[in-house]
Amino acid sequence: MAYYLIDFENVKNVQGVNALSKDDKVVFFYSKNANSLNFSLHVEISKSQASFEYFEIVNSGKNALDFQLSTYLGNLIAKYPQEKIYIVSKDTGFDNVIAFCSKYLSYSKVARIENFVSVKPNQKVIKEATSDTDALSMVEILTLKSADLDINHDEIIKISEIFDQYKTRQAINGNMVKFFKNSEKVGKINKVIKPFLKTKS
Repeated sequence: MAYYLIDFENVKNVQGVNALSKDDKVVFFYSKNANSLNFSLHVEISKSQASFEYFEIVNSGKNALDFQLSTYLGNLIAKYPQEKIYIVSKDTGFDNVIAFCSKYLSYSKVARIENFVSVKPNQKVIKEATSDTDALSMVEILTLKSADLDINHDEIIKISEIFDQYKTRQAINGNMVKFFKNSEKVGKINKVIKPFLKTKS
């Protein structure tokens, strides 16, 4: 089961939502400025097995939706600490919320995604991806796999920085082991980012 919290002011494309399971739950947060679903969105939703809930933002004002979505997120973490939670938004401000959850709540099962297409990616897409400009970026894949790899948002950013900084697979591996101090964990991470490592010497 997973929760998907949609910032509907920011993301209005739900293509791929029909890939979710009957155990998943999608929660729309919308405002008076973004309160309508067009026909194609209705079709996508009707094909999905997931359950849906809708919250109109109370009052208005700058960042009202962001604050209320974040409050709901905190409630979910308290109620369902084992569940994965995705914030569906292009607003990078939510990354600060995710970092706080990881650092102070020891909760690393929340991630921000920009669309549903990348939620449950086709394994062939992951396998064939060779750079961060392909179908899924390395950061997106690591975010999707974060719970399995036991890594948080800050660690994902560090992995990306190490990858960009060093030119060889050996240097990348060595610096990741130095950072994580856990060669077994690094081995699991390397398996996930293997397609990207092929671009290194």
